[in-house]
Order: sequence, then C-alpha cells, then structure tokens
Amino acid sequence: MFKFLTFVFYAVIAKVLKVPLSGSEDVSTDGRYMCLLHDPPNQCGEFCLSALMPLIDHIARHQEQWITCNVKSNETEAKLGKIEAQLTAVKMKSEEQLQALLTKIESQQSAVMETLLQMNRKIMFLRFDRVGSRLFYIEHNLGQNWTSALNSCNGMGGHLASFKSEEEFKDISAKLNMDTSYRLGINDFAEKGLFISVSSGKTAPFLKWKPGEPKYNHIDQHCVTMHYGGMWVDSCSSNIHLICEADDN
Repeated sequence: MFKFLTFVFYAVIAKVLKVPLSGSEDVSTDGRYMCLLHDPPNQCGEFCLSALMPLIDHIARHQEQWITCNVKSNETEAKLGKIEAQLTAVKMKSEEQLQALLTKIESQQSAVMETLLQMNRKIMFLRFDRVGSRLFYIEHNLGQNWTSALNSCNGMGGHLASFKSEEEFKDISAKLNMDTSYRLGINDFAEKGLFISVSSGKTAPFLKWKPGEPKYNHIDQHCVTMHYGGMWVDSCSSNIHLICEADDN
C-alpha cells in the first residue's frame, strides 16, 4: 500500500509540473520551458507538498476507512460464525430432546396398550371358570358347527378345548349335562385317525374314547365331541354345544 501511495504521489507531482517522471532534460512546449525532475523527492519543495497535502490526507483517510472496514468485516464474520455455532448447538439439543420425548411417549403408549390388553383379557375371561390350573368356558345353550364354534372361542380369547390329563377331563365332565354332546377342539382333518389339538397344532395330549370309537359312519365325521364321560368322532357340520379353553397368562 505504501508503494502505491508513493507512486500516486509522484504521478500527481508530475501532473502538476507537467513533466514526465522518466525524463531528465528541459523541454519546450509552445515556447515555454519546463524543468524535468531528476530527483522529485528532493527537487519538490514546500509548494509541491502544500499543493498535494489535501490529496494525501484524502488518500490516508480512505486508507484508514479501508482498514476499519476490513476489521469490522472480520469481526462480523467472527460473530456470524459464533451465531452459526450456537444455532447448530441449539438444533442438536432440540433434536435430542425431541427424540427423548418421542421415546418416552412410545414407552408410555406401550405400557398403556399392555394395560388395556390385560384388562380386556380379564373382561373376556369373566365368562370362564377355573378348572385346575386352566380356564374353561362351557356353552350349555347354543349349538354350533365346527367353524362357528372355533370362531366363538377365538373371539373370547381362547380355543376350542382339549384336555391335558384324565383329571382335567373328569373335572370338566362333572360340570356337563349328561345327555348333551359338547364339541372339543380336536380333529383328524389332515390324516384320518391322527387327532390334532387346535390350541397347540400337535397331537391331542389326552383322548378317552367311548367303546368302539373312533368309528366312521359317514365322510363328515372328523370332529371329536364329548358325551357322557367319553369321546367319539362326530359330524363337523352338526350344531353341538361347545367347550372353550384359555390361559390367563
């Protein structure tokens, strides 16, 4: 910047004196002689300096303004950088807080849903009686075919019943009308003679056949019913009372 000001200074002197900076001899223009400066800093006296001082002051003031602007620009950039960093930190903190809030809400929703499910199960199981370690519902009034009975028990939160032991079978038998048949959740749809429990999808754990059973008199006999202390293979399309089972855990 100093070299630039020096050059401008000398150029202005030359302009005022109307001489080239590179020349060193006197020249004539329109009959008038001008002195060519060999050493402008030494040859230019107080007159030159007084004439050029306003220009020098003007350049100096602008130079100070440029420096001030650069400083202020740097300060502004630093402030903007600081503000940007603060905004980034606030954004990250807000996102973390929002994620924590969403996680908390999801956890609370899961807890509420679990509570509602448990309450719903308890309400549904009000119709069931505990027999041994499990719950059973016995329908004494309405007769249903296999499909309707299956859907009815599922709608109550259970399955068509099968028994795990003879003790369980006897406890249920004591609650039945002796002259009435009750549909169980056991069938041999997949393979004749292979009786599967619908609640487990496995071979029925306990069967107590009446004498001569299982006996097939027509093609619709694939569903097991319970009657008067024993079991037999009965029609799946006939309307028969049902027994449902459920676990309360």
